[in-house]
Amino acid sequence: MENDNTVQFTRKRTGQLYGMVFDGIKLVSVDAGSPAEQAGVSSWVGRNVEKINGVPVKTASDVQAHVSKDKVSLKFEVEEDFPDASEGEDEPTDVPKEAPIYTQTLTEETFQTLLAQDIIEIGSSRDDCLRALSWTGVPDKYRAHVWRLLTGCIPAKKSRRTLEESHKTEEYRSLCNKYYEGSNRTELGISRQIHIDVKRMQPGKPLFRDLKIQAICHRVLYLWGVRHPGSGYVQGMDALLTPFVAVYFSEICHTNLLHHTNVCSVSSVLENLAPSLLFQVESDCYWSLSTLLDHVQDYYIPAQPGVQKTALRVSLLVSKADAVLHQHIISLGADFLRDFIWRWGTCFLVRELPLDAVKRLWDCYLAEGPDSGDFHTYVCTAFLFHWREQIMGCDFNELMTFLRSLPTKDATEDTVSMWLSKAYLLQKTYSHL
Repeated sequence: MENDNTVQFTRKRTGQLYGMVFDGIKLVSVDAGSPAEQAGVSSWVGRNVEKINGVPVKTASDVQAHVSKDKVSLKFEVEEDFPDASEGEDEPTDVPKEAPIYTQTLTEETFQTLLAQDIIEIGSSRDDCLRALSWTGVPDKYRAHVWRLLTGCIPAKKSRRTLEESHKTEEYRSLCNKYYEGSNRTELGISRQIHIDVKRMQPGKPLFRDLKIQAICHRVLYLWGVRHPGSGYVQGMDALLTPFVAVYFSEICHTNLLHHTNVCSVSSVLENLAPSLLFQVESDCYWSLSTLLDHVQDYYIPAQPGVQKTALRVSLLVSKADAVLHQHIISLGADFLRDFIWRWGTCFLVRELPLDAVKRLWDCYLAEGPDSGDFHTYVCTAFLFHWREQIMGCDFNELMTFLRSLPTKDATEDTVSMWLSKAYLLQKTYSHL
């Protein structure tokens, strides 16, 4: 079979590939490299596809001819739109112990074509639109632009973007003048706490040791805190800001600032930027963070009901999907809220993963929009399941030590995509609970 061979298939049921539901007409690429990946692709096609190029497919073995031993890229394009799979089909009663791993690459051309439209269809996270494509991962080249669209920093209509972005920048400037500059900064307690937190943001990344970046982060977090007295600034919000800073400033600097190895290198790059451009990107960070926090604010208001709800849901999901693991955790005297979800929930796993991997997670959360907090529950559960073997071998003290220093430094976007796939399976199986 030749590389990039395009085949037409007729959908048998709603399919799932890294969380993407096939609904309508869309194009998906699947890279099949290792024998395990080839088997996974064949298995998925066997379960979800009725015909390939008009030839009926009944079992996974029927599609082996479409997956060669060499690395190939299969492109499946939906030929027709069919009724929901739920009609006449039983839903799965349990989650697979291991979700199949698929490597999906939505090409830069796919995003380029969509982003070039005069009016971009943002849509819901399950439609054939920007949210659906973003759910499966955004290429670095377009990530900043896509995130601005998903968080409302810029409008979907191209002709309005320059004016709208100018208005948002000026609105942010007025907030700085009103609440931050000089004697206007009256919430000194908040200011001191943010100063402490900003100093220790991403300690291994020189980008966040740069004084300009620290000042920008302090200003953004302070303004959000004083403008939202219902919660104010809460520790953990600083973690949610870091992906936006990394992505937006890397875009205007035309280099991945996370890969710079010393502060001097970062500072020299930022020195070449016009102050007006720096301020515009700072404004974008503020508005994007505001949108995300609006969706998950119950994680930060007094008593943090969002975090408590997530902990209860994760405990319930683990008890249903893996009763042995759940019983082991309980028998150790571990608490889902205190020992697992408190940090994972308030920081949305930012402190557990390298920022390059977090960017992939943010693609999904921003695509989920108002449902990002709910989906985070399933991501936390999938994340916990990933460490099942280690947890089962721990006593209480060993578990606490392990959780404080999870071995995630080598996690990549592909690793996160695997967790997202498992989280999606959990959501589809247990959303009725």
